[in-house]
Amino acid sequence: MAILTALRDLDMPDDPGELGLPNQSLNLRRRLGLSRVVLNQIRRYEAEREDVTADEVASLFRLVDRRADAAAIFEAAGHGIARVSMRNQRFGRGITARLLPLRLRRWRAWKWSGSIARRLCPGSPVRVAKGSRALEIEGGLPAHATDGSHGCALLVGLIDEILEQYRATGPRIVHSRCEARGEDLCVWAYDEDGDDG
Repeated sequence: MAILTALRDLDMPDDPGELGLPNQSLNLRRRLGLSRVVLNQIRRYEAEREDVTADEVASLFRLVDRRADAAAIFEAAGHGIARVSMRNQRFGRGITARLLPLRLRRWRAWKWSGSIARRLCPGSPVRVAKGSRALEIEGGLPAHATDGSHGCALLVGLIDEILEQYRATGPRIVHSRCEARGEDLCVWAYDEDGDDG
């Protein structure tokens, strides 16, 4: 649902009036996210709230991976997943969590990121690195469902959004190691060489 919604939102033109232009059918063909198939799938997921098979998710990852803006779509989907998860969380976004020292807020944010990652990658070992400065996944769906590492951008968006919700942002999050690039596991961590923010 999050991937389809991100696809729809990124394909929506800045001026929705553009969709009513004479070349609307050509416009819609170029905008997969606005196709009837995608919109019907979003409605189906909203109405039924059913579990989706891993094959269905993997097919969607492969479809999005063909696009030039695949990484942006997956990252936006990660932000969406995190926002929904944080809305459903009983404790975390509240005033109490925001009153915690930064170190504890970051620890809670990384732990929550790991918890969501376990649901996104069932059966895959998921670890929050010691010191709560990185997330590690072996054999996760995002790395294996696409030809490149675009799918892993989903976790970049997810972690980034959770850190933001906890008011615990720091250096940007980077995908420093990736199984899709032939490495032994995927790692998302602070970019210690980059700027803060």
